[in-house]
Amino acid sequence: MHSKQRRPNEQWLHALLFILHPLVLLSAGLLWPAWRRQTLSFIRYTGFERKFLAFGLYQLVYWNLIWQPATPQKQAG
Repeated sequence: MHSKQRRPNEQWLHALLFILHPLVLLSAGLLWPAWRRQTLSFIRYTGFERKFLAFGLYQLVYWNLIWQPATPQKQAG
């Protein structure tokens, strides 16, 4: 059903997102100790990580709580 309703370029974008989401979640999981000011033996934190996670939190709040889609225009007819 999804393939009948969406254009091929949008399907390609969704496929790319399905690949990237697990990688983003894994990266956030590896950065979590930096947020808690802890260390992992195989990762060296440099201080940039807290800003990166704060930006991710901002994006989460903005796109899920603040942003409102544009109201669709009434169809003529």
